[in-house]
Amino acid sequence: MAWLLLQRQEPVHLHHVHLKTSTHRDVVESIAVSRIISWLKANARPFDYTMSVARAIGYDIVVVSRQCAELCKRKGIRPAALARGSNAHDMARTSLNAPRELADKEWAKHWDGDPPPVIYPIANMTKAELWHALPEPLRNLTWSCRQPKFEDEVVRACGQCRTCQEMSGESVPLNLMHVS
Repeated sequence: MAWLLLQRQEPVHLHHVHLKTSTHRDVVESIAVSRIISWLKANARPFDYTMSVARAIGYDIVVVSRQCAELCKRKGIRPAALARGSNAHDMARTSLNAPRELADKEWAKHWDGDPPPVIYPIANMTKAELWHALPEPLRNLTWSCRQPKFEDEVVRACGQCRTCQEMSGESVPLNLMHVS
């Protein structure tokens, strides 16, 4: 989503909420995000970047909305919109409707009744379409597996989780990352 947003003309402030998880995917995601941000800073137009850390406690989307709103308020930023990274797979999961509503309420409560809108710039794109929309060097930096398998200095995608199934079902290679 960051790459696509950076193709537009509006100012972009990327805020990554690093969600600590029981499967330790946060370790791999942290490495991926660090590499992606470095690549974007060298290859995309200028943008601001911040990060916060939270424990994943069920409704991750609510935690992310809270963290983003609190960051904006602390920094005195009133964004034009909050771009949420829900893709077509996420939007199709009706089990996420209630957490999305809670997340919208969490975002709204920080803005004295006049919240910036929440937008979904990738809501019509599958994970595979998103992957194919990236420049090849950026594709190689991404991570999507929810249950990574750690083997010394290499981390492999499990091939079994929902995300791996969605990606491999659309001919996207499973993740492999060298962590050193």
